[in-house]
Amino acid sequence: PVASVANRMASPRVWGRLTSLNPRHLHVDLTKDTTLLGRHHNCDVAYTDSRISSRHCRVVRDRDDGGRSFVEDLSTNGTFVNGDRINKGCRREIVSGDELSLVIASAAHADPSFQQTFVAYL
Repeated sequence: PVASVANRMASPRVWGRLTSLNPRHLHVDLTKDTTLLGRHHNCDVAYTDSRISSRHCRVVRDRDDGGRSFVEDLSTNGTFVNGDRINKGCRREIVSGDELSLVIASAAHADPSFQQTFVAYL
């Protein structure tokens, strides 16, 4: 029993998950109130894809707002919720089942492996 308590205390509590629709990318467990995604090595989730900005977006759980979740776009490349672009510096509420995309396949790159899209489970 002591070991199981220690293990629970050592591992952070997951409050949500971004499930990748691209099998080449990992799922993201959300354990902090703010999770930063981007190319910079200091990001909580770091990518190497040049189409993703160094600090692309933040996923935020707002405890002062009933625990609602938001995504804030920090990029010039765009962050999308359910296919709709969020303007840089703006945030949008996300709920379970929403699709969050950092990179959307374009006509030039129609191959879905170029896409970085998650489904949020919050």
